[in-house]
Amino acid sequence: MRQDKLPLSALVVSYNEGDILARCLASIQFCDEITVYDLGSSDDSVEVARAAGALVRKHKRVPHAELLYIEELPKLRNDWVLLTDPDEEVSPELRKELFKKFDKLSTTVATVRVPMQYYFKSHELKGTIWGGIRFHRFLIHRKRAYFRPLVNTPVSIKEGFETEVWPYSGGIIHHYWVRGYREFFSKHKRYITKEGKAGYERGERTSYRDIIRSPWRSFYRCLIMEKGYRDGLIGIFLSLFWAWYNTSVLFKLKREQIKRGP
Repeated sequence: MRQDKLPLSALVVSYNEGDILARCLASIQFCDEITVYDLGSSDDSVEVARAAGALVRKHKRVPHAELLYIEELPKLRNDWVLLTDPDEEVSPELRKELFKKFDKLSTTVATVRVPMQYYFKSHELKGTIWGGIRFHRFLIHRKRAYFRPLVNTPVSIKEGFETEVWPYSGGIIHHYWVRGYREFFSKHKRYITKEGKAGYERGERTSYRDIIRSPWRSFYRCLIMEKGYRDGLIGIFLSLFWAWYNTSVLFKLKREQIKRGP
């Protein structure tokens, strides 16, 4: 094993994101295997991935990435897997931290979570439910953790294993989350029904009372409790968006309850 590489398999799912993919792949060159699963891009994503030394696999479009993870994780070279998106970038400081800590990971660790910073276009979010330093899945051990076929559902950990959280000490994932308003609304609109169904499968339930209260509660949480006001007009916009989105998901969850039972 080269000294600048770790026995990690990076898995990146990409669709028409060639303009940001190069930055992502450049930041994970410490992985000794990088595989980009291209979902039928019509831009230069495939060329960008190959130029970065990644193995490119063509894959049919899937409703959400968890389905692809379930199918493809067993095919990778290493048990430790780094899952990242094209709009994410591992900072040099986090890379150094990873090299120091990787060999010391306990055999009981199934996942590693690290600090993440969200960006709305070029704006670093200071507040809202997304802003500030958040902690996000970074590494998973495919024999100790697994995914359920549900959208935006945390990875499940097998009995006897645990999650290790690395506190913020300079190392971080930069998540360039929003590039444009059209893409932002289109992506989240697709997820609403899937979120409702996933919530039902996770055992979540709601009521009409919760739905009626949701817009105000969601807006207040995002703008005031999570300090969205620190982001000015962007914070107000995102708080309004979260009020709409969260309420829409609850409505879809209620429809699942009516259709499938309480």
